[in-house]
This record gives sequence, structure tokens and C-alpha cells, in this order.
Amino acid sequence: MKDALRLSLAVGSGDSGISDGGAGMLQALGARFIDEHSRELPVPTGGGALVSLKQICFRNIHPRLRYSRQEDNVQIEAVCNLKNLLCGDRGVARIYGPQKGATPEQVKVLSLAMETLARLAEHILGCDISEIPGSGASGGLGTGLLLIGARLRARAAAIDEYFRLGQVFDYPWDIVFTAEGTIDSQSSKGKMIGEIARRARERGVRVVAFAGTINHGAESMYEEGVAAYASILDCPMTLEDAIQRTSSLLINTAERTMRMVQIGLSLRSQQLSLCDTAPIAA
Repeated sequence: MKDALRLSLAVGSGDSGISDGGAGMLQALGARFIDEHSRELPVPTGGGALVSLKQICFRNIHPRLRYSRQEDNVQIEAVCNLKNLLCGDRGVARIYGPQKGATPEQVKVLSLAMETLARLAEHILGCDISEIPGSGASGGLGTGLLLIGARLRARAAAIDEYFRLGQVFDYPWDIVFTAEGTIDSQSSKGKMIGEIARRARERGVRVVAFAGTINHGAESMYEEGVAAYASILDCPMTLEDAIQRTSSLLINTAERTMRMVQIGLSLRSQQLSLCDTAPIAA
């Protein structure tokens, strides 16, 4: 939305395969990252390169996108998972690095890089952002957005506003189907699958979740309200094949699931029928 002076922008900060603290985004906007030898880091700067970061120059970023209190600045809202932190034991590199394929040594380097960025961000913003809720969203994109004045907002609250998720559950559904790329121990920590499951459980609605992969800790979703979950993969395959076949894999999994639901309904119907016809003891 915009008027004569103000422009508002909502940025969706979902899953990411990198941990660069939002460096790539800032560089795309014109920021320059300078190392301890006064050399500019290459574009794009990978997460590990931030270990040597000494300064961020925002001079080439559009004035309305710079961190300031000017009335005509673009108002940026970062819609993200507030449970994702930049640093610490629950920092983005430690939690999501292994999930995205980072080795233990790479996780150490990325964690050190995020700590370096956090110290510099504290100098720029005047506050410690290392464990600000949402600072680690999208591989640390939350931090990059904070550096240009964004406000971090819980994903569920934003989706409620923009898509009226709460009203979806006003209808008396029997089953709700949802999906997630990976279901694991992190799925209940601020991700939409967990939010949907909790809302459905409050209304006594069963949730079935489909996923590309099922990893360690997925069973924790039962406690959140997911009645059942299944991977859509029907045989060992490469990531490229899975992406190419996503549509057919999802359709086939949905059909198999509904066939099992039909079996359950049939058995239930038979039980009720037997109860109705059973002789009553004198």
C-alpha cells in the first residue's frame, strides 16, 4: 500500500538453504561488505566469508531503504518464524545447517560468521540482536532486514491478517490436509504446519500432513495435533527427480491416503451396523 509519502512492504522470510545473515539481500540492494583488510567481499558473499567482516557500507542503498526514522522511508515488515535466532545454542547455523547439508566443521564456521555479523549489527543498531526472536529467520535474513529498519512479525499473525486463516476453521471440517518440505523436530517450532495443527486440534479436527522427507523428531507432531503424516516419495530418488515429479507424487500420496481413510470409514460403518443388529439380552 502507498500514499503520497509512505510505502509498505511485507517480506516473506521462509525456509532457506543458506546461512548468510541476509548479506546477499543487502548486497543486491547496494550494500558493500568490507573485511578486516579494507577489501570488499565478493558478491554474493557466502555465510562463511562473514568471519572476516569488519564494516558494512550502506551508502549505495536507496535512501528510503536505509535504517532511519525518516517519515518517507519504506516501512518493511518481515514475516518470519520468531523462534529462529541468529546466534547461540539455537542459532540458525547450528539448528538448520545440518538439515541443509552443512558438515560439523562448516557449522562451526557459519556460527562464527553469524556471531561476527551480530557484533557489527550491535554497533550499527545499538542493541544486541544475536538472540532477538526472528533474527535467524531464512538463514539470518531477519538480521539483514533489521539492518535496514524492518519490523519482524510472527508468521502466523501475518497469515491471519492477509489470508484470514482463523476463518478457515470456522467451517466444520472432518479432516484438514497440509504439507511441509520436511517434517522433523523443528516442525512444531514456529512453522505453519504446527500452527495449523494446533488450531485444528482446538476444534477437534484431524490433521493429515504430507512431506517430502520425514526426519528425526517427526513424531513430536502427534502432540501438536497431527493425526498422521506421510512422505510423498514412493522410492529412492534424487532431489532433482523429486522436484520434477512433485505434482504426481503428491496426487498419488493423497489417493493412497484417502483409500486408507475409506477403509477406516468402512470398518467403522460395519461396527455400527453390528451394534444395531446385535440381540439385546433379556
